[in-house]
Amino acid sequence: MTTAAAIDRLVHHSVILELNLSSYRLEKSRHGKKDVEGDD
Repeated sequence: MTTAAAIDRLVHHSVILELNLSSYRLEKSRHGKKDVEGDD
């Protein structure tokens, strides 16, 4: 209950941004695997 109240106070005046973008880390790991596979 205390945790819910604390989160409510933090979020009350917040602006929530929802970004529908691909993950930077996922894209970077995909490119890294391609580079490793091409080194055969």
